[in-house]
Amino acid sequence: MIIKRTYITSTGLVLALLMGACSKTPNTQKHLNKYDVRKECSHLDINECSQENKLYSLKKNPKLFLSIKNPNKELQIQAVKENPYIISYIKRPSKEVQIEALKQDPSLIDLIKNPHKDALRY
Repeated sequence: MIIKRTYITSTGLVLALLMGACSKTPNTQKHLNKYDVRKECSHLDINECSQENKLYSLKKNPKLFLSIKNPNKELQIQAVKENPYIISYIKRPSKEVQIEALKQDPSLIDLIKNPHKDALRY
C-alpha cells in the first residue's frame, strides 16, 4: 500500500519525505504501509533537511518555521511571504524581513520591536 509522503507526528509537526532528501539515508525512496509510518518518520526533523527542502516545506506549511533552529534570512523571508504574522516569532528580524511583512500587512508594525526606518515607509 502506497501512502502520501507527508506525515503528521504526534507533536503535530508536518514532516515531508521529499524523495528521501530529509531522511538520514538520502536518495532512498521507500513505500511505507500504515504501520511503518511512525517508526520510519520518528527520526525526521526539519533541521536535518537541506536548505532547498526547508524552503519547499515552508511554502507548503509556513508554521514549520517555528521548528527551525536558527533560521537564516532566506528562510525568514520565505516564511513571512507565506504568512506575514510569523514576524512576531522572529526575535530580531532584518530590514528585508520587516519590509516583506509590512508590504503584505502594514498593521504588523506593532508586532515588530525596534522597526527599521526603511520598513516604516510601508
